[in-house]
Amino acid sequence: MKKLLLLCFLGGFMFMQSCKDDCEDVTCFNGGICDDGTCQCEDGYTGSTCEDEERAGLIGTWVGNTICPDEPAEATTFSILAGNSITEILISDGTDDLAATVTGVNTFELDPFTIDLLGFMVTTSGDGSINASNQLEMNINSSIAGIGESTCVFTGAQ
Repeated sequence: MKKLLLLCFLGGFMFMQSCKDDCEDVTCFNGGICDDGTCQCEDGYTGSTCEDEERAGLIGTWVGNTICPDEPAEATTFSILAGNSITEILISDGTDDLAATVTGVNTFELDPFTIDLLGFMVTTSGDGSINASNQLEMNINSSIAGIGESTCVFTGAQ
């Protein structure tokens, strides 16, 4: 009888342990939701508890060079600011402001836009990220309808 009670007690204890809520001691921030003990983050956030903004490492002033096909390197400074939402940034070179969408930790895509430049429709797009050397690399693609395309590459540091 004692063995039966002991087995029932152990079985009940093991059952109670298996029913433990894995999210009981987990706090997820910035709208993150706990699932099986792991925080599932809202877009724009990262980290084990969703405490970090994916765009955080991009924000700041970046100084470097822009290289375009058949042109000498040009000293360039870009300022990256937080946009209106957690997944947006604004990129400025002092004359033009580019909007971009954050696509992951320290990565983004330029929001494509088209302008009429002296009767030529110029479409600009691109992407960027922080490389292993902690430098910003940005590809800026320009396409002129009926004429061709080119890609300029910016590389710079804070």
